[in-house]
Amino acid sequence: MKTRYYKTLRGLLSQNAGQLNFNDFHANQFYHKTAGWVTFRLPEEEKDKGYKILASAIYSNGNKMYERLKYYHGRSCGILNRIFFCRHEHDRATYCAGQDYVGEIRFIQNLLRNNS
Repeated sequence: MKTRYYKTLRGLLSQNAGQLNFNDFHANQFYHKTAGWVTFRLPEEEKDKGYKILASAIYSNGNKMYERLKYYHGRSCGILNRIFFCRHEHDRATYCAGQDYVGEIRFIQNLLRNNS
């Protein structure tokens, strides 16, 4: 897999062909619109910015709780694929709920709390 280097999170998201979810962001990979699946590298402060944006979809105080996402070492659960960056807004993330939004958010928070 080819590695692409980006200076900003915005630049990375502009090259994304689909939705960049938490699992792919955490694994440093995404589907590039012309090159297919590639790995990526971001500066540490931009990577932290991405984790803060993703944490804001799960926690009301995402700026304080982003380290739980950053240092997550558990399984790559499918429910974490539902946390993703908004496609045209580079400073927002969202969570796509199945049936029970509140229960799923609690489950994710518990998962992140126990595996960080």
